[in-house]
Amino acid sequence: MSITRPTVVKTPKMSSLPKASVNQYLDLYVLTRKRTKLELEMQALLKRKKSIDDELLDLENEIRKIGRTIYLDDGKKKKGAPGKETKDTYKTIVMEY
Repeated sequence: MSITRPTVVKTPKMSSLPKASVNQYLDLYVLTRKRTKLELEMQALLKRKKSIDDELLDLENEIRKIGRTIYLDDGKKKKGAPGKETKDTYKTIVMEY
């Protein structure tokens, strides 16, 4: 009995995609990922901008409210302060040695 080996037929390894196409698909993938990343970053920036705008609006309203309160309080003090003298009077005692 003799052992026969199966014959090996060498076939060239062929890719389903040509090498030139592989680079294009890789470039397409990289560019798509980069675009997605930038779109997400833009959404985050828009949210942050809206948050800052809202905070500035709240601060502006608070400043106006406090300014009005101060203005009204100053007006009441000037009108409603009866008989206060503008000059300070000092009590003095004359002492001799």
